[in-house]
Amino acid sequence: LEIKWSKAPCRFCGTGCGVMVGVKEGKVVATHGDTLAEVNRGLNCIKGYFLSKIMYGADRLTTPLLRKKGGVFDKNGELTPVSWDEAFDVMAARVKKVLKEKGPTAIGMFGSGQWTVFEGYAATKLMRAGFRSNNLDPNARHCMASAAVAFMRTFGMDEPMGCYEDFEAADAFVLWGSNMAEMHPILWTRLTDRRLSHPHVKVAVLSTFTNRSSDLADIPIVFKPGTDLAILNYIANHIITTGRVNQEFVKNHTTFVKGTVDIGYGLRPDHPLEMKAKGAATAGATQPIDFEAYAAFVKDYTLEKVSELTGVERGFLQELAELYADPKRKVMSLWTMG
Repeated sequence: LEIKWSKAPCRFCGTGCGVMVGVKEGKVVATHGDTLAEVNRGLNCIKGYFLSKIMYGADRLTTPLLRKKGGVFDKNGELTPVSWDEAFDVMAARVKKVLKEKGPTAIGMFGSGQWTVFEGYAATKLMRAGFRSNNLDPNARHCMASAAVAFMRTFGMDEPMGCYEDFEAADAFVLWGSNMAEMHPILWTRLTDRRLSHPHVKVAVLSTFTNRSSDLADIPIVFKPGTDLAILNYIANHIITTGRVNQEFVKNHTTFVKGTVDIGYGLRPDHPLEMKAKGAATAGATQPIDFEAYAAFVKDYTLEKVSELTGVERGFLQELAELYADPKRKVMSLWTMG
């Protein structure tokens, strides 16, 4: 039989690369990048190149694992391979027991960010329509959920403002904690091509440690963990104090609000740290302020103070701030989840 080739998306990350999948006698025997895909243009990263081999890896999980002691389920036992029938029997028995004793709010499902739309729909119907429980979350709760809320509050929609075509038009790239060289290699190839093909293009890499992306950085910044917000406030202060604010845009298209401080850590209400936080009960509350109040707030974030706070050289902070301050420079900011 000849190999049958079909289009498919690579599901290892959210980049959206297109792959061609070769199937022979019901088995995937080869994959390669889709040359017509606009995202990866025929390329695959190391994970994408090994898609077919990973599917049939000897260490791949092919059967359910159940924690057992003495041949029966015990949540403190060792993971043991079991049949699908046994796995479903145990899950059904446990769910029935909890539903009877504590009700639907006591059960939950934790899913995957790699779910298909159909799998997510089935999970939603099972949990919400079947068990009457809203306790359904994917692993995105640990990463993208916080970003989505921030986007909604900042821009009014839950997606970043940009597209992949910006890679070929940007004059500067700023990586905020993103190690694209290793985590998103395909997009890194487009960034690298832009940087090396156009001498005026600059790359700034901000991280708490050096990584492979730092090799291309014109502005390498390693800051103390937890101080990146201070850097952002310094950039805003630099733009204001150097007179580069677009006053018309600010007047017509922006709204300033002040958030609550000391909001806790999102822990259970009876956790000591949460009980100690004075603003935990109103963590999402805001109050309107004007541009002058915002300018006064960031005024304290001077070059000297932020350099000392973050451990970053003053020259690198100034170069970074100038990237954003120059209205003629097209800057593409890149961040990562987590």
